[in-house]
Formats: sequence, C-alpha cells, structure tokens
Amino acid sequence: MESFWTTLVGLTILVVTLAFFASRRRRIVSKWKEGAEAFQRGDMETASKALRACLRLEPAWVPARRLLGRALVATHRIDDAEKELRLAAEMEPRNPDGHLDFAFFLARFAPDRPDEAIDSLARAVEHRPLLREQLLNLEPLAPLRNHPRFQSLLARPPSA
Repeated sequence: MESFWTTLVGLTILVVTLAFFASRRRRIVSKWKEGAEAFQRGDMETASKALRACLRLEPAWVPARRLLGRALVATHRIDDAEKELRLAAEMEPRNPDGHLDFAFFLARFAPDRPDEAIDSLARAVEHRPLLREQLLNLEPLAPLRNHPRFQSLLARPPSA
C-alpha cells in the first residue's frame, strides 16, 4: 500500500510540475508576441514592458533581450539599452547578430569607444566571415569607417 501512495504522490508532483511549465511557457510566448507586435507598431513603451515581463520569466532568452535593447534605444534609455545589448552579445558569444547589434549601438551612442565597437565587429566576423564584405556599407558603422582598426578588419582576408 505504501508504494501505491508513493507512486501516486510522485505522479501528482509530475503532473503539477508539467502543468506549471506549460503555463509558464505560454506566458513567456504571450509576452514575447505582445512585445514584438508593439515594437513593430512603434509602441516602444508597451514593447519594453512586455519584453521585461518575458525576461523575468525566461532571463536567458536572448532574442527578447536584444529586442528590449532596441526598444530601450528608441525610448532614449541609453544606459539600460547598453546593458541589455552587451548582455545579449555575451550570452550568445557565437551569434554574430548580437555582436552586430552591440557594435551598432556603440558606434552611434559611444563614439568615444571605437575600439570596443570594433572588437564586437571582429567577434561577429569571426563567427560569420562573409560579414566582412558587408561592413563597409552598413550605415550604422559610418562613424567607424576612418578608424585604422576598422579598416584593418575589412582588409584582413578570411582565415582558412
């Protein structure tokens, strides 16, 4: 009889746990959709609020963090945007898009830190070598075009 109750309690815990995580996942997806739709509409306050709620539920979700960083830029919360974009790049070090986002941010809002922006670009190119050909024409990087390290990054051939 004891094993019956032990099994029943174990199954109950399993069902409750699964239900909790399914409900949590639905809330995460709902907040992500709300934030992404608000961002597309240009409602950055709603986007920021929804994406922050999403990240409270799933702090490791990098796409939400990157989109939050962009929404924060649009609402002129530059310090918060930098933190989010930096963290997103650090959380997915092999994802060139996060490094590009951070480099774009630095080129625009931290012109006194070109080396940091170029370091971020170098990490992006390391993981997507074909980016090298595109960097020169990307408008957000215009402030870096005359920097010797930027020019060197463009001149370096892709490693074999």
